[in-house]
Amino acid sequence: DMIADSVLLSNSITWFTSMLARKTSLVELEKELRGMLGRGAVRTATFVQGKTTRWGIAWTHRRVAARSPATRVVGGLQGFKVGLKRSDGSSAIEEVASRVRSYCQYIELTKGLHLDCTIKNVAVDSPERGGTEICSITERGSVQHPGAFCIDIRLQNVDAVEKEEEDGKEFVHVGLDCFVSSFAGTLASEKVRGGMEGEIQRSNRRWRRILTKGRDETKC
Repeated sequence: DMIADSVLLSNSITWFTSMLARKTSLVELEKELRGMLGRGAVRTATFVQGKTTRWGIAWTHRRVAARSPATRVVGGLQGFKVGLKRSDGSSAIEEVASRVRSYCQYIELTKGLHLDCTIKNVAVDSPERGGTEICSITERGSVQHPGAFCIDIRLQNVDAVEKEEEDGKEFVHVGLDCFVSSFAGTLASEKVRGGMEGEIQRSNRRWRRILTKGRDETKC
């Protein structure tokens, strides 16, 4: 069994490869290896010569870079826009970044995930207070067992002309790049991405209740 042999030789060989004659065999083997090693540790390729097609598969037992192209998620929530009216002098980007941090804390309490939310880079230009801010949400792990997913969030001001057309609001585009290294990471990242848009925009049911309660208390 080549998979069993690869476990025994994992300290001396980095990548193991095999060529298959049937696609059904590729699907079964890929599923088994991804379940055992994680998403980024398995690569596949298709070889065509004339009327003959063969499938190649490669896998490694070594740690794969968290932001490897092989671990990048295609599909699902990729981005959305947030509109804000600012009156306290802070930029819309700063407010959205603050909401991202608050969302991480909320997810930790409600979904049982252990997350780190960090600011990777800030570039805010005066006097328009535009620019870009990059946040990163990662599952908290250890050196031996790194987190199973990470989400890079790029916050960028929408063009000023567009902002003026919509009731004087300042708009921020939230772009997402998600990377997962295992099936568990896929499930956890879906929990984070699933509620992110409504929480950051503050347009979901929970925030509608909070905002309504705040208005009622102000009237009293």
